[in-house]
Amino acid sequence: MTIPGSVARFFFALEISILLQLEALDLFLSIPDRERAAKCRINIANLMVLHGDGDYNSQETAIQDALADHIQGRGGYGHCLFLLRDLDGRHGQSLSALIWLNQAERILAKGRNSFVHTECTRSLALNYFKICQYDLAHSWAASSLEECESIGDLAGCSAAAVILGFIAFAREDYKGSFEHFLHSLRDRKATGLAPIGDALEAMGCIWAKLGKSTDARRAFEESLQQYSSEEFTEHSQYGIVRTQFFLKRLETPKVDLGTEVLVALLRQYAQSRIDRILAPLHLET
Repeated sequence: MTIPGSVARFFFALEISILLQLEALDLFLSIPDRERAAKCRINIANLMVLHGDGDYNSQETAIQDALADHIQGRGGYGHCLFLLRDLDGRHGQSLSALIWLNQAERILAKGRNSFVHTECTRSLALNYFKICQYDLAHSWAASSLEECESIGDLAGCSAAAVILGFIAFAREDYKGSFEHFLHSLRDRKATGLAPIGDALEAMGCIWAKLGKSTDARRAFEESLQQYSSEEFTEHSQYGIVRTQFFLKRLETPKVDLGTEVLVALLRQYAQSRIDRILAPLHLET
C-alpha cells in the first residue's frame, strides 16, 4: 500500500521532532537543568503517542521520570502530577486518579497556567462522573467551563460542556443535556474543530429515547463518521462499535447485545445508564 505524501511528511516531521527533543534532553541533563529536562520528557511522550508508539507503560515511565526531574527542579510538580493521574483515569483507574488529581488541582490553582488548571478540573469532573458522583462532577465541570470562558479557551469550553451534557443525560434531564451538547457543538464550530463524537452519540441516544428515530439516526451517523475519522485509538474503536450497534437497534430494536458491544458500552456509560439506554424503544413509524 502506498502511503500518501502528506502522511509520510507528517511522520518524518514527527521523527525529526523526537530526535531534537532527545538531543535537548541530553543537553539539559548534562547542564543540569531539571525543569527543561522534564518538559522534554513530556514532549517526547506526547510525540510518541502521535507516532503510534505510545502505550500506557511508556507514557507512565516518561511522566514518572519528568516528575522526578520536577521534584529536583522544584517547578512544575503539579502539572506532572496531573498528567500522571489523568493517564490513570483514562485507563479505567478513576478512584486512584481522583486522590492525586485533587492534590494536583490544589497545586495548579496556585500557579499561572490556567489552561493546565482547567484540564485538571475537567479530568476531576470526568472521573467523578465515571463513579456516578454527579454532584461533584457537575461542580468541577462547571468550574472548568467558567474558567475557560474567562480565558477565552473555546475548545476547553466545548470539552467542559460535553461533560455537563453527560451529567444531565445521566440524570435524565434531556433538555439540559441537549443544551450543553449544542453549546459544545457551537464552540467547536467557532474554533474550526470537528464536533465531538461522544456528544453526537449521546444526542442520538436521547432522540432514540424520545422516539425520534430520524433524528437519532442522523446523530448516530454523524457520530460514527466522526469516530471513523479520528486517529485509530481504543476510544474511537469503542465509539464505532457503539454507534454501529445503536444504528442497527433503530432498525431491529431486539438486536442481540454481544460481548464486544457490552464492553464498548461499559467504557462510556455506567451500568445503570446502560440499562436505561437499552430499555425498549418506542420509535415513531
